[in-house]
Amino acid sequence: MKAAVQAAWDSKAEDIVVIDVTGRVSYADHFVVCTGQHRRHVSAITSRIAEALKLQFGVRPTGVEGKEAGRWALIDMGDFLVHVFERSQRGYYDLDSLWADAPRIPLRELGIEDAPADPSVEPQPFSTQA
Repeated sequence: MKAAVQAAWDSKAEDIVVIDVTGRVSYADHFVVCTGQHRRHVSAITSRIAEALKLQFGVRPTGVEGKEAGRWALIDMGDFLVHVFERSQRGYYDLDSLWADAPRIPLRELGIEDAPADPSVEPQPFSTQA
């Protein structure tokens, strides 16, 4: 999962949140949720994540949906899912609020070296408020 988060970070994904859903759903342990600036950015983030996982671990996603449309892409890695949203779609589906009671994993805890060290600066759950 760290490699997926790092690839999203390196691709300039915004509002990256890692949600621990262990024991809450049967199909995954974690959700990685992030935002791309526009459709092409969503597609590029999705490609980079899949490529990073293949290069580093020799694994391919179980499935990738929505990459071509670029509004909401889903990468299924089996034990974790990556949701890459265009901004309007992230607000519409609002997974952040849906899973508000699930713990978040700070990016620093995953070893993302460039992430803010101060937890108060850690990216907060996505908000549609500008």
